[in-house]
Amino acid sequence: MYCIPTNALFYIYRATIFYDGSEPQLYVLDVELIKRVMIKDFDHFTDFGFIDDRLSDQNDFGLANARGEEWKALKATISPAFSLKNLNTMAEDINKVRSSRQEPVKFLFFCFMLQVALSIVENLKSRPDQNAAIDAEQPIMVFAMDCIAKVVFSMDLHSTKNPDNEFLKKGKYFMVAWRFLLALMFPAISYWFNIKMFDPVSANYFEAVRDKHIIFITILL
Repeated sequence: MYCIPTNALFYIYRATIFYDGSEPQLYVLDVELIKRVMIKDFDHFTDFGFIDDRLSDQNDFGLANARGEEWKALKATISPAFSLKNLNTMAEDINKVRSSRQEPVKFLFFCFMLQVALSIVENLKSRPDQNAAIDAEQPIMVFAMDCIAKVVFSMDLHSTKNPDNEFLKKGKYFMVAWRFLLALMFPAISYWFNIKMFDPVSANYFEAVRDKHIIFITILL
């Protein structure tokens, strides 16, 4: 089920049906209906249906492909973190630096992210032609991957100076468009040939990094 309109024609209806590949999807457009589906009566509208049920075992998307009671439990656990109050608090944390004495962990994470951002800025300043257009996709991707590596895995990638590092390369090919299109439009083929939606080589790499990190933390504790 989706609550995002994709065509201006849909605005004249409270809800409508749209085909996503071979699967019919329900689009809810009326604000009050959306509130009932997502908040008031959410327990009656279980299962996001992000992918075909047959593909759930070979693709783990957590809440997105959870079903039944598992979906209800995950929804109830995750939803409070994205309440309006918590979102406003997160926005305040991003827009101002808390003192290390008050919020040491948040301050540390902010410093990590700031360090990555300053590295990218310095790299952009060092370009020979300062008036040339910038392809924003590359620095944004570098910022995201470097922050994930630093905050989650305590890895210093320095991708601006080392753009060929393994973490960044695997991240580039982690999500491949044709795999998603095949799963959405022809799920039976993905199921029969066991074609996963994420690149298996990249997925195995990140799982190995995760396992090493868990072992390291366990040893420290």
